[in-house]
Amino acid sequence: MEDAGLSLEVHYEDSDKYEKDRVFWQEIERGKEIEKGTTVTVYVSSNKIEVSEGPVEGNEEISVAYSVEPDQSKEYMHVVIYKSSSSGEEIVFDKMIYHDTEVQNIVLKGNQGDVFKVYHDDVLIRELR
Repeated sequence: MEDAGLSLEVHYEDSDKYEKDRVFWQEIERGKEIEKGTTVTVYVSSNKIEVSEGPVEGNEEISVAYSVEPDQSKEYMHVVIYKSSSSGEEIVFDKMIYHDTEVQNIVLKGNQGDVFKVYHDDVLIRELR
């Protein structure tokens, strides 16, 4: 960034929505031209979400498919998918989907009884079981 004549201002925030060291917000929109000397502000998650691997003993492993079609009326939408299980809730997908991208096909893995909650721009869209 310094080579481009820009400076970076980083703010760290605890968040149970994002894994540690993930930029979850930036001041400048994607693709926007900015002048030299501009300070770009970003927010980074300073906590770590624990993610368990593999099936829970006694539960059958499952896969759930979900497709995200970009919203052409917006520049982008923020899609977050949480997995709720007997061991708690965790983020399993977190991505900005831009209007000019292709359909995103996502395969979610979990165990029998897990529920996946799909949010678009912080609005619950559906629950997958």
